[in-house]
Amino acid sequence: MSDRIMNFFGFFGHSVGRALSNTLNGFAFFYDCWRTAFQYRRTGTRVIRKIIRQQIYFTAVQSVTILGFLAVLLGGLIVIQGFENLARVGGAELLNSFLVIIIIREIGPIMTAFFVILRSGVAITVETGYMSVLKEIEALSSDGIHPLHYLAVPRLIGMTVSVLCLFIYFDICAMIGGYFFGWLLADIPFSNMVNTLPAAVGGTDLLAGLVKGLGFGLIIASVSLNLGLQATTGVTQIPPQTSKAAVYCLLLCFIWNLTITALLYMA
Repeated sequence: MSDRIMNFFGFFGHSVGRALSNTLNGFAFFYDCWRTAFQYRRTGTRVIRKIIRQQIYFTAVQSVTILGFLAVLLGGLIVIQGFENLARVGGAELLNSFLVIIIIREIGPIMTAFFVILRSGVAITVETGYMSVLKEIEALSSDGIHPLHYLAVPRLIGMTVSVLCLFIYFDICAMIGGYFFGWLLADIPFSNMVNTLPAAVGGTDLLAGLVKGLGFGLIIASVSLNLGLQATTGVTQIPPQTSKAAVYCLLLCFIWNLTITALLYMA
């Protein structure tokens, strides 16, 4: 029995130590990226801006159709379920507040982050993983180009801007979808919901969504880049690193989401 207990604590301690090491390594990578961005802020600005635009186009512009469609369906589902349950307790007039709480505070940011992880975070990990394995990172360094300045910084900026824009876009589409399905299926007057929306949306709600979106963008880009660049031994290391990056991104986004919610609404 004592051996089992010792093995358990040994495994637990090893897991905690590894998680702490990975966290500190991630913070160090994030710091190196922004230190490099400041140090080389006047170097290759035209190229950096081009990469930022390409990242925004891939992450945000090419995602608007499918993300908007999902947001409309989700908004409709939330309104239908919310109205049905609120009507049972005589609180149907609180539907707008219910929408704000569910969509703007919670579902909007986390669904946007989840979508970006699956579409762009995974792609960044695979791209940088192959560049690392094929020694393209070393080639950049030998040519006098700082790899973090050329690869990481523009993707960090582009990913963060994209997540913020997609979060706002998702919320708008979800609210429109909710109002439409509420009017179509539950016979809720569209004008009533629109007129009461400003009173339901508070400054804290908007601040929470924007802070969450900013954090999600930085987390997804940093983790995806960091784990992709760690794939150095061979192409067989890229799939595990990609899977690990997706899991870490999702876990850290949930932690960030919970932290901001606790700070802004439970303080």
